Amino acid sequence: MAKRDYYEVLGINRDASEEEIKKSYRKLAMKWHPDRNPDNPKAEEHFKEAKEAYEVLTDPKKRPAYDQFGHAGVDPSAGFGAGAARGAWHCEAIVMLNPSAALRACSVKHLDVISMEYHGDVSLRST
Repeated sequence: MAKRDYYEVLGINRDASEEEIKKSYRKLAMKWHPDRNPDNPKAEEHFKEAKEAYEVLTDPKKRPAYDQFGHAGVDPSAGFGAGAARGAWHCEAIVMLNPSAALRACSVKHLDVISMEYHGDVSLRST
């Protein structure tokens, strides 16, 4: 099953302040805490989903990566973005007319431009 949008999970707008994020998370954490819902097997899933959304949206590095690239920007298994903290990994990004955004999102020191087409698509891979 595909992950839901973190803003949707917390029931907030994309321009929500850190305080609004925290308030929404606390409300959901209380609602879905497994100790409060021992007979609801889905409660733990909802609780973990809200916790994950809160952790990403309150992190000053992960939130911009998530806003730009979605789950791929913060998921370590995707080998991409702020969540890609493994040793030798590849950072591939397609960025329309904004290669500097890819450099910031990838958080690596050395990037080789693989291809640049006329309309500005840039594919980047870390070295």
